[in-house]
Amino acid sequence: MHDRHTARPRLLALTLFALGLWPALALASGGGGGDGGTAMFQNILLILTVVGVAYLISHLLLDRIQRRVGFVTGAEYIVLGAVVGPVFGLLDAGALEQFTPAVVLGTGSLGLITGIRIDLRRSDTVEPEPVRIALWITLLTALTVVALPTLALSLYAAPGTAQTWLPAILCAGAVALVADPGPLQALQKFLSARGDSTFAAIKVARLCASLAVISFGTVFCMYDHDAVFLPQSLATLDWFLIHLILGAVLGVIFGSFLRRGFEDEKLLTVIIGTVVFTSGIAYYLRLSPIFVNFILGVVLINTCRTADKVASRLDSIERPLYIALFFFAGASIDLSAPWWSYLLVVPYILLRTTGRLAGGLIAMRTSPVEPRLPALGRVLFAPGALSVAMLLDFQQVYGGTAVTTVAYSGLLLAVIFSEIFSYVRTRSWLIDYTDVPPAKIRQVLSGQNQPEVT
Repeated sequence: MHDRHTARPRLLALTLFALGLWPALALASGGGGGDGGTAMFQNILLILTVVGVAYLISHLLLDRIQRRVGFVTGAEYIVLGAVVGPVFGLLDAGALEQFTPAVVLGTGSLGLITGIRIDLRRSDTVEPEPVRIALWITLLTALTVVALPTLALSLYAAPGTAQTWLPAILCAGAVALVADPGPLQALQKFLSARGDSTFAAIKVARLCASLAVISFGTVFCMYDHDAVFLPQSLATLDWFLIHLILGAVLGVIFGSFLRRGFEDEKLLTVIIGTVVFTSGIAYYLRLSPIFVNFILGVVLINTCRTADKVASRLDSIERPLYIALFFFAGASIDLSAPWWSYLLVVPYILLRTTGRLAGGLIAMRTSPVEPRLPALGRVLFAPGALSVAMLLDFQQVYGGTAVTTVAYSGLLLAVIFSEIFSYVRTRSWLIDYTDVPPAKIRQVLSGQNQPEVT
């Protein structure tokens, strides 16, 4: 159960998060004096107030809801950002641009969190069966979300339309590949579910998230590298190697630095500084901060003995990062997007659902292992904060075009609906395929359950 002892680290993390952003935000605003400095100060106060209030609401209200239903989405913060930003106009496009360092820090942190969970030193990280299932689900989802729309545009749309929309389609495909293990873990504890299927599903979800980050990074290797000093003639493979080399080198450097040993508070400051530095270089070179930090995280967890402490401290700031990212994502919605862009939610969710269900079913039917795991497509539907981070990352580099505006608006709305639907799908899968106590099932179905979540 959450209490004042668990609340303190979260509040400390949120405070450090805000203080760590202050110098970067001041620099982004162009210094600090005059009317620009006053406006920047007001924007900072507004952001901190909104995020602070949202965090208090989360701790006081949503935690209680979580103890009743087992899982709370982050969709409410996207709505809050949309209300504060485009609806009431308290944050315009210029003000949001000043907070680019905050968004880059958040997106980079999500990449680091994803990468640092790929500990290759542990034998269960790369077990053949979870890897095989993750590859099947990823392949089928990519085929349905990317290949089918591209083929349809090539056959039935005007010449060149498919090429114009391809970056947005590829981004949608990468976002569709994400499987957030958070809802599954929360509901597994809530329902007291037991069995190997649950733990296998968590492993597959983490592998799917890693494959999604790699796919998303590949998109950045294919398009628009208006870098400051690197040659423009580099091919996709060259840019991919630049991502890998940059992330690996920084991972080795910061791994050596972290071996000195730091107290928890200082360690958190070092981590934030690491992400800011890495994300800043990636953003400057028009690379993906998510992908570079992902590589850094993989290198760090596999080469540094203190990386486990880094993972623990990252977990302590994960929720504030979710709040900030979801808020900025909602505030960045462009209400001038055509109305039909929001209707793209329907085909996207249908294609993504079809791909994940088909991939899970094929993986189950072709499994050489006995007893076979159940089909996992239904339990890997939650998009999580990583999907939102990808959308923000994509918009920062490819923003300004009509295609990006349409894709961002439609995909963000799809993330909101997917977050909500994932609760029902995950809960039903756990009840169907894991050992949930019958008394717990009756409580959940009757709506009278009030268990405590540890």
